[in-house]
Amino acid sequence: MDKSSHVRVKPGVIDEELGYDMGGWSGRVTKQEGNLFTIEWDGPTLRRIPDDLHRYCLDNGYETDNIRLLFEDVEPTEPTDTPAETARALKEMEDRYHDYELYRVPPFPFSTHPNFKISDGLPRTDEDWFTYLKKSLKFPFEALSVEGHFLPYRAEVTVTGFDELTDRYGILIEGTMLGMDHFTAPLANFMGLDARKKSTKLMEWYRIWFANR
Repeated sequence: MDKSSHVRVKPGVIDEELGYDMGGWSGRVTKQEGNLFTIEWDGPTLRRIPDDLHRYCLDNGYETDNIRLLFEDVEPTEPTDTPAETARALKEMEDRYHDYELYRVPPFPFSTHPNFKISDGLPRTDEDWFTYLKKSLKFPFEALSVEGHFLPYRAEVTVTGFDELTDRYGILIEGTMLGMDHFTAPLANFMGLDARKKSTKLMEWYRIWFANR
């Protein structure tokens, strides 16, 4: 094997820190120092890294996109994706853990939603989010203003529908509140009030994405 070879971890090879069996994980050899390989994980492997292992690495300053293993721990295999596909998976992972890495906010949970396949990742554009949310949000629902630019901070509102998509403010919604029969404001300025409702989780996901786009 040489640099740029694709390799797979042999069954039974254990991560020394947390005890995970890395058998079957695969990636590209980017460096060789004697009997030691540096391997950059491919897309399928990046997506299967357990959440607690990823957070452990972030907490302790370790990289999660590559590893150093001995020659005898790996074997040659056919590539499972292209470098471009690996880069896309890495961007998905960075998106998911952005707020955790900076603020220790729980990782973005898009992969747990039945309509988000891990291989698809998050919608990447305002247009994609608008299309997705138009299919998924059910009106009316109660929400809370978490920004003070359009409505008073912490104002409780009833969201009644969509208005339009804008370049500056993203998705605009319409609604009502005490003392106001109608308003238009950015969806990213609100959080849902009922944690049991699907709309609350969808708004949370969109708000996090919008803040980091």
